[in-house]
Amino acid sequence: MTDTNSMDITVAGSEFIPHAPTRLLDTGDGTGAAGAQAVAPNGATRVKVGGSSGIPAGVTAVALNLTVTNAATDGHISAYPSGTERPNASNVNFVAGQTVPNLVIVPVGADGYVELANRSRGTVGLIADVTGYFTRSAASGSPRWT
Repeated sequence: MTDTNSMDITVAGSEFIPHAPTRLLDTGDGTGAAGAQAVAPNGATRVKVGGSSGIPAGVTAVALNLTVTNAATDGHISAYPSGTERPNASNVNFVAGQTVPNLVIVPVGADGYVELANRSRGTVGLIADVTGYFTRSAASGSPRWT
């Protein structure tokens, strides 16, 4: 004789919501920035995610196609949630004159922003296109014990 027990469990999780590719930032034409201006050497720019382009406030992370353009020198870009310490990690590496894209998934700060830090000794142009986001939602599982 075999006994089987089952129990439904609801746990906190994140749900990925695809989003039509939408430009949130272009430092070349001023989209999402304070005018058309390259990011300064060792400087940073902010990208408004929560509450922008149909993305709800309170999202936990975002999928961005992050592109570096017109890099004056070699370097890398670090993407991180606003309100946190700038990491040493690299999300996009580049050399002078390159245009380099990379898909990144970045936590969103409590204020709805993501920071993009230029870790180089020259200016860079940045483009950020959203392709999806994560929301805090309930996930379910049904473990079975025999």
